[in-house]
Amino acid sequence: MPSAPARANARAGHRGTMADKEHLTVLIDALSAGDIGIWNSWREGLAGRPDLRGADLRGADLRRADLRGALLGRADLRRASLLKADLRHAVLRKADLCGAVLRKADLRLADASAALLRRADLRRALLSGADLRSTDLQWANLSGAVLETADLRWARLRGTIRDEASKADEASKADEASRADEASAD
Repeated sequence: MPSAPARANARAGHRGTMADKEHLTVLIDALSAGDIGIWNSWREGLAGRPDLRGADLRGADLRRADLRGALLGRADLRRASLLKADLRHAVLRKADLCGAVLRKADLRLADASAALLRRADLRRALLSGADLRSTDLQWANLSGAVLETADLRWARLRGTIRDEASKADEASKADEASRADEASAD
């Protein structure tokens, strides 16, 4: 099987969207060198948002990657390692992150609506304010994840591991239930 950078290069935009070639090239070079610091340094000087829409990054090692605000819609990130990655404000709409490792990743205010996160490892991830509407989180591990104000409407949660969910998450769920009861009473 070709390496993740080779697949990313060969299949960028395979799902009807096209990643910015320069952005993808820098990321592929960093992955090929085994040094995400190359990407992170380049990212600091980027004026806009990294555009990696539709990129095939299956199995990529993106640990500690600076992907703040990145456009990753429809990207293939299956089994990718995003341990401690910074994905604040990232757009992951309809991205495939099945089996991805997002342990301790920062996804605050990210848009992961309709994303596939089956069997993803989200232990201790920060998901406050994230848009997770219609997201498939079946069998994902959310132990210790902070889901405060995350929008989980229509999310598929069967088999999800949440035994150590944050207290703030529990309070948020109680508030939502209370609002729903009030709305139905009107």
